[in-house]
Amino acid sequence: MKKHIGIRMNDKHSWNDFGCRISEREIGQPEKKRIVETVPYSNDVQNFNTLYGIQAYGERDLRYRLVLMDNAENRAQQTIRKICAWLNVSGYVPLYDDMMPEHYFLAEPITPKITEKYGLYLIDVKFKASPFRYPIVPKLPYAPSTFPDLDGDGAATSADAAIIMTAATAISAGNASGLTPEQEVLADADRDGVITSLDAAIVLEFATAASTGKYKNSPEGWAAFMNTRTSAEEGIL
Repeated sequence: MKKHIGIRMNDKHSWNDFGCRISEREIGQPEKKRIVETVPYSNDVQNFNTLYGIQAYGERDLRYRLVLMDNAENRAQQTIRKICAWLNVSGYVPLYDDMMPEHYFLAEPITPKITEKYGLYLIDVKFKASPFRYPIVPKLPYAPSTFPDLDGDGAATSADAAIIMTAATAISAGNASGLTPEQEVLADADRDGVITSLDAAIVLEFATAASTGKYKNSPEGWAAFMNTRTSAEEGIL
């Protein structure tokens, strides 16, 4: 049997499960976010695009035209209803495109547009996706045990970031970190084997996100934050 290229989401495939071919696809490019501030009473402009070490991007658009051919109207309508239910998803879910076998997208489908003429059904579906493509086999995930609560107060805060920054400054000067072996493990937030100012910035970024309620300031919240952040770093545009 001839294999048809398609997309897979929520354990269903556009061809294998619905008999839809893809006649058109458009993989949009994400727009780079520019975060700049003008210095008062000056012509200088400060660029904060990579303040936390990662360039920020907006969502990317994905567009597919699925083609269903079926002269049996009742059967075709049943298939269309199943396709609409398949595409009725809120929030990002993994989207696999057979044309990109090594990566997947995190995408949310928008309400599809369906047109029909003499047994030919065109289903135009647009996805709003995270800017990156993610590898099928990611790095090992972060565990709650990596929670960088260096001062033992039960939360990862700016105080912990300051401790890491002090240690990073000492190390860069050729001195001891001043941390216990256990603290040194936690201070290496990005797990690259070295304690640097970037580790302090990551912890401060988490503390800020936790203060807004985006993540719980807990070991589990830290693991979720770092796994999301690591996925973004692993992704490619």
